[in-house]
Amino acid sequence: MESIMDEEDKPTAEMTILEEVQDLFHFLHSLWGILAGVTLFFPLSAAFFSLIPVEYRWQTDDYMRGFGYFKPLLVVGLTTILIIFAMFWLVSHREQFRPRKRKIMQQRALRCFAVGIFSLILYLAAYEVVADEMNAREIFRGNPALIPYDLLLLVSYAGFFVSLTAAFMILGMVEYYGEKAKRTAV
Repeated sequence: MESIMDEEDKPTAEMTILEEVQDLFHFLHSLWGILAGVTLFFPLSAAFFSLIPVEYRWQTDDYMRGFGYFKPLLVVGLTTILIIFAMFWLVSHREQFRPRKRKIMQQRALRCFAVGIFSLILYLAAYEVVADEMNAREIFRGNPALIPYDLLLLVSYAGFFVSLTAAFMILGMVEYYGEKAKRTAV
């Protein structure tokens, strides 16, 4: 990823590990950090409330749909791990969230949100349309033709939640570090 920091934006002194941890906790305890952290629970809530269907193909009686090999708990767990990774990755690049770079970071958040919406549409389309095709071709359990379908579902499902989390984290960090810069300038 390209650096968007100017020389004058770089911190003048190295932060100690303790200061970095304190800074992270201050962010997470702020309103912006809480809102960004809530996105960690999106996959779990979607699974609990069936907002975004994530079921194992062999659980349904009407016709086959959903994952052929990956169980919902595996999909949600892997997605949650990817979200945590994205959160830590963004926090590790927090020096980019300087007030002067606000517009650039807002554009990145918008792109992340757009990628997330595209991933959701891809997931829902694959979930329904491809499932109908699999039923028509009578591709059932144990057939290796289900593996690419499962991978498409997994990547699009995880892509939606990770992109949504990144969008919220970026916006939250832009606001938090913008407010922090205003407080320290006064």
